[in-house]
Amino acid sequence: MVVRPPFFFMNSLTLRTVQFSITGCFLLPMLMGWAYPVWFTVVVLAVLVGLFGISHGAIDHILASDVLGWIKPAHQLRFMGKYLAVMLLYGLLWLSAPVVGFWLFLLYSAWHFGQSDALSLWNILPKALGTSIAMSWGLLVICSIPLFHSNELAEVLPSWFVVKLPSSTIVSIARRIFILSLGFLITCILSALAFYKLHIRIVLDFTITNLVSLYALVFLPMWVGFGLYFSIFHALPSLINEYKALRTKQRVESTKHFAKMLAPFTLVAYIGLVAIVLYSQSHSYFYALIAISILAFPHSVLMHFLYVKLRLKADA
Repeated sequence: MVVRPPFFFMNSLTLRTVQFSITGCFLLPMLMGWAYPVWFTVVVLAVLVGLFGISHGAIDHILASDVLGWIKPAHQLRFMGKYLAVMLLYGLLWLSAPVVGFWLFLLYSAWHFGQSDALSLWNILPKALGTSIAMSWGLLVICSIPLFHSNELAEVLPSWFVVKLPSSTIVSIARRIFILSLGFLITCILSALAFYKLHIRIVLDFTITNLVSLYALVFLPMWVGFGLYFSIFHALPSLINEYKALRTKQRVESTKHFAKMLAPFTLVAYIGLVAIVLYSQSHSYFYALIAISILAFPHSVLMHFLYVKLRLKADA
């Protein structure tokens, strides 16, 4: 009898097949001039974001105790209290200085996305060069959203926020950063190839994968493109890394066991976000974005230290 490996033990080729296949299902109709019904797109994205996007931050307390060793397993509740306190402080920042909260969200998201997406390069290159590639790519992802979807962005932002920070200002800043980041990213990759004899397969994998995800971000509707990128190109690889880290600690036994670990906080967060979207009188997506930024802030910090530890372990 052939024993299949757990889903979250998929290799790089299988992961890319899944990512490109799902992305193709969204892009092909657009290229052919077809269109899925709006309800179908919303349902598919809701499933993808629920399965992968939200869930990849649902076991931070377990990662903190069993992988990072910050706390003893018996002290997970205390850790979750501190976790919630950080979320509360960031929520207060949004309340008192929303423009600062907004820029901080974009900045830490750029690093979080870039570090995760460029992990194969960040792990093997000198720290400064790997960090430069990761941050450049993360800024490209973040800046592509307002730059190529300015009309959709203007519709999302509530009037009270536009008074403080007009959408035209966001687009103008995004355009400059996008151009600078693209040039810097290309320079860094060429430097890595020239001076550090980087394996061409790793560079091709990074380049092709990110070109596909960037194409989806640019040409699909804003929320569709970002939902697809967030769930398939960012969260799914993160879940795989989390699974492998817990598997090496013998903390997780199977995909089913891993799913049970993810389920409680995933459901709580998912229900909360759906409630915000359904019951906000106007600009519900913007308020959902604020809620996501508050949820993601401590998660991004924890994942940074997780990746640092995994890198140090690989270097040892």
